[in-house]
Amino acid sequence: MAASEEGDYGEALRWMKAAEEIAGLSAEVLCRYAIVYSYIDQEQSAICHRQCLEKNPQHPRAHYLLGIDHREHGRIDAAIDEYRKAIDNYPRSDRFHLNEAWNNLGTAYHELGDLAQAKEAWETAIMLMPSDEMSVRNLLNCICDNPALPPAMREPSALVGQMLKRKGYL
Repeated sequence: MAASEEGDYGEALRWMKAAEEIAGLSAEVLCRYAIVYSYIDQEQSAICHRQCLEKNPQHPRAHYLLGIDHREHGRIDAAIDEYRKAIDNYPRSDRFHLNEAWNNLGTAYHELGDLAQAKEAWETAIMLMPSDEMSVRNLLNCICDNPALPPAMREPSALVGQMLKRKGYL
């Protein structure tokens, strides 16, 4: 994935081919192919994504990526559904990816104007990974810089509040 992010798509595809030779064309390999192709060939990315979900309809990363795609195209309700599927299917021990999904779920709720759900999602993301600056920033922007928010919602939950105070955010 790093090669893709650095713009070396040929190298990324070579690594993916090597992974395919070792693991076969598994749902995980197909999902990662979809990620690489998302940089260079949207049609091929969609094909790999569809094949991934055909092999494993509960593949969490595939649902997470669908959530991103839906959100980028203004389909916020569909994005929320996909982020929830990702959350439901990631192993509870995968705190990094769960944090990502909860953070993006919060952003989607915020875009819909559902500030209570957004706050709850961002607090969950922070509890999973207190070091995630983006989740912290999203929560603080929502509760501190939002005059539309009812006063009762302008404080984080007790546990998240303690975590944020310890880290110097509050």
